Amino acid sequence: MSRATRKLQRQYEALTGQAEALRERGRTAEALARYREALEGAERLAAADGRHTFDVLRLRADIEVQEGIAQLARGWGASAVLHLDRAVNGHLYLLRESGRRADERQLALVLSRSLLVNAEALMRYGDPQLAAAAADLGFRGYLGQHRTRGWNVAHMGVLATNASAILARAGRLADAIEADAIAVKAVGERAEGSGTGDDRRCLATTLATWSMHLLATGDTEHRQQAAACLADARALDAAASREAQEDWERIQASPPAITLADALRVAEQELGQIPADLPATYTDPPTNVVSPSGRTDPHLAAIDAAKLAGIAVELLPRSPAEGLRIGLEGHYLFAAGALTAPLGERAAAVWVELILACCRVLDDEPDPSVALPLAVDLASHNIPLIDALLPTVGDNSALGRLLRDCVDHHAQLLDRAGDQASAEQLRLTAAGLGPAS
Repeated sequence: MSRATRKLQRQYEALTGQAEALRERGRTAEALARYREALEGAERLAAADGRHTFDVLRLRADIEVQEGIAQLARGWGASAVLHLDRAVNGHLYLLRESGRRADERQLALVLSRSLLVNAEALMRYGDPQLAAAAADLGFRGYLGQHRTRGWNVAHMGVLATNASAILARAGRLADAIEADAIAVKAVGERAEGSGTGDDRRCLATTLATWSMHLLATGDTEHRQQAAACLADARALDAAASREAQEDWERIQASPPAITLADALRVAEQELGQIPADLPATYTDPPTNVVSPSGRTDPHLAAIDAAKLAGIAVELLPRSPAEGLRIGLEGHYLFAAGALTAPLGERAAAVWVELILACCRVLDDEPDPSVALPLAVDLASHNIPLIDALLPTVGDNSALGRLLRDCVDHHAQLLDRAGDQASAEQLRLTAAGLGPAS
């Protein structure tokens, strides 16, 4: 290794260390900046020394996680799902390709954490079945690495607690209870060591949550254990215990999370039929499918996306919630397919129409604090597609009307979101199109 290469490596290692420290403190924007600087350094190193290609791939996946976290924070859930899909797939690839046992163990820790962030995004903006699969794999994967350098009980507690919440919301109570048991052990160990009021409060919440999940199974054999957990929680912090019970009651009273399989069943009832050749990974995904792109071969993703888009566009006016669930899945698959190969004009037009239909149904959502950022997020994906399709309109009046509808809708959407400059730019870009349909 030359002196210049050694200098680059020291700079890269310092930036990576800074990025990791900022990530641990939740300073996502600053962490992202350092990760990007570190990636530039890793790419220079890889150009000078091919052995650092692995570092480049690792950093790209790490950056996708941080991008996902940042997009979740602003309510851009569709972008968050796409970033985290790429992150999880990147970490899985690196884990498979790692040649050294030490690398495998460290990557397993990283993968576990990215799986849990991915699960949170999917629970809010994706398929709860995939969210539960990712959460379960993530917390069990981290637990399995408990002797690995970098493993710590605080992370274990957080991952198990988050996994429990997602698994319970998705109806997998048996798995949620297993996560609860690990969370109680990890949080209890931390509380015993620190003795702080915050840690005692956290332990009370975790115990009370475990109690609620045990009771929710309806199994009489769990009643005694549930009562003991709740008594311990109240003894630690009665207020925290009561809040945990109230949170669970709110979850129980809320409508069940709609899975893609649920939505497709509704579509079949409402529309009479759905494509018979839709793979089973959409109606009954195996437990190792933890992201939208994992359902299918990358080269088939756009084909499956078009099938889902056709269902969603027809279903959205009749059953908005189920139509949106199918539509978002189609959006994620179109994005995955576009990473593999450029989409043709027809596929791109179907994607544009799908996004417009999803945005329109979001206009009618009662909670604009959720719906507006998601609609703006989807429109941000649509605008480059519109730009790419504009030169192809020619005599295709149907395509011209579709693009005009998109421009008019998205410009108004951007106005509502307070981004008048982008709205005006969008209108100017499409000035040559005819009137809306």
